[in-house]
Amino acid sequence: MLSVTSARIFDDLCSIRRIRRQLKYRSMKPRVEQATA
Repeated sequence: MLSVTSARIFDDLCSIRRIRRQLKYRSMKPRVEQATA
């Protein structure tokens, strides 16, 4: 079982990855809309 600190670090990593993915998707969005349009 994970300790509290390692779980918190893991949660931070997941949130950072999620934010990075949202930023990447937001920057890609215009291209995606152009491709689908």
